[in-house]
Amino acid sequence: MFLGLRRHDLRDALLVWAVWLAAVLGFVAVCVAVGLIPSGPAEKGMPGVTRIGPLWPLRSWDFARYARIAVDGYPAGQVVRENAFFPLWPAILAAGRPLVHMSVVGGLVAWAAAAAAFVGVAALNPDGDARRTAIALALMPGSFSLALAYPDGLALAAAVWACVIALRGPPLAAVPLALLPALARPNGFLLAIPLYLIARRRGTRLGLVAAAAPLVGSAAVHLLLWARTDDPLAFTHAQRYWDRGGPWMLPWSLVRVLWTGHLQTVAEAAVAALVIWLCVLLFRRGAAYRPWAWYAAAVLALSLGSGSFQSIPRQALYAFPLVWVAAARPGWLADRRVLAGAVAVNAGLILALPLMPP
Repeated sequence: MFLGLRRHDLRDALLVWAVWLAAVLGFVAVCVAVGLIPSGPAEKGMPGVTRIGPLWPLRSWDFARYARIAVDGYPAGQVVRENAFFPLWPAILAAGRPLVHMSVVGGLVAWAAAAAAFVGVAALNPDGDARRTAIALALMPGSFSLALAYPDGLALAAAVWACVIALRGPPLAAVPLALLPALARPNGFLLAIPLYLIARRRGTRLGLVAAAAPLVGSAAVHLLLWARTDDPLAFTHAQRYWDRGGPWMLPWSLVRVLWTGHLQTVAEAAVAALVIWLCVLLFRRGAAYRPWAWYAAAVLALSLGSGSFQSIPRQALYAFPLVWVAAARPGWLADRRVLAGAVAVNAGLILALPLMPP
């Protein structure tokens, strides 16, 4: 047994991950091969993306911006789109670049991180078996994004394992892992919430060091962006490129669908309603789950509070305790309608990759 995870639980979680990854890669490759996802020159969007190869959608959209930062660094003296992207992922891409192509580095790291995330979410679940938990994660709307050459899988894996170690191991050993999400994703600093609550539960001051790590990491990123742009709010100001301004913009984004025909907004709003409902169910599971529910609520509030439904399926994966709600209901996982719906949502979001960011 390792940190509360039994050998057969590890095997079951990794088996689900392997099936999930094979399904995602296979579906993407088939869609590209038959033309459902077109290759070749892009008419609009995705600047810098090379639409070549059977898995090119997995390095679409923001991967090109991460790659640009990896090669050229953050632009100096001005706030640009790149200031919305945190530095850990570009650093990883740059570190592997001399040996292999950055897309290969990004894919391999993302897939390995996804494996660690599947195992970690299962290991941390206080009331469910590993197999059900892993299946629930695989079925979450947007779970395919853990296979993208993006930092989301790495941030999730580091977050869950930081919590596992903080809960069951030496608290200081969680510090390096607790830093990583804050260096990788804007919402990474929220990991301080469960780590603080775990430290209080264990009654150890050393645990507070781990809880402070995400805040320190996030502050360091913003100081870096400030130094490059001379703007202390560089990240916030970069959000204007995505029309993010505040939660009051959410109803307006739905109204605009009437004349823009941006149906992905409707789909993402439906996913937002689903994950909010799961969060409510998590609160109702009792006092033992309430700290995790507050963390999940904070993740969802930060995403939707930006005023956009865009990317909520991907960003909600960081609210990993929501997976436990589905795992606690075997009837859901055995219901063919639920399975078909989950597969259809992820398939639809994959097919939308050439049109809209994940």
